[in-house]
Amino acid sequence: MRRLNAITFKQLRALSQVCETGTISAAAEMLSLTPPAVHSQLKALEEIVGCQILKRGAEGFEPTPEGEALLGAWRISHSVLESDPPDRDIVQGAGRNGCSGGGQHRQVFRPQAGRSAA
Repeated sequence: MRRLNAITFKQLRALSQVCETGTISAAAEMLSLTPPAVHSQLKALEEIVGCQILKRGAEGFEPTPEGEALLGAWRISHSVLESDPPDRDIVQGAGRNGCSGGGQHRQVFRPQAGRSAA
């Protein structure tokens, strides 16, 4: 069974940099890592998703369709994390621990029918 919840931002960032630069060495330099460390992140990511995420192209490494899907997830996650903080009035109106609604939590992501959340 695939453990997609085991994917880390470090792995997605490594994938993104390799696709942007075309090489593991250049990505490693951009990330202040060694090439073997970047390769390990990519290998772990491929093991988690259970398929190849990069292929060699004329200009260096390119994402496979599965790699593109992971890059899409990275872009969304990264843009959310890099966005401006929420509106001050909304934050001030939040309850304890930044939650509103009297401590009730709502599930944001739901597994599709027939699929496990883990």
